[in-house]
Amino acid sequence: MKISLQPLAPSELSRIVRRNTLLLWAGQALTIISFQINVLIAALAVFQLSGHSALSGLVLGIIWSGRILVSYLSGSLIDKMGRRPILILGGIMAAIS
Repeated sequence: MKISLQPLAPSELSRIVRRNTLLLWAGQALTIISFQINVLIAALAVFQLSGHSALSGLVLGIIWSGRILVSYLSGSLIDKMGRRPILILGGIMAAIS
């Protein structure tokens, strides 16, 4: 693979940026959909095992409370450390969980 150090033409750069944006958007969309399916399955599993809809609601409340708390804390960390390290850390934590 030959690497060129010449600057890209504006149309070529625009095409690359558009492609990368679409790839990022598609990846984020799939991630969000999978997280929502996990929440739904967790609530249904609790209802299936316990038979109580209140416990299912409690699970949903705990999940969403955790998401709100993490969103707030990660927002302040992004302000201090920058966006990229927090996105990488979040991806690693999601892969581990």
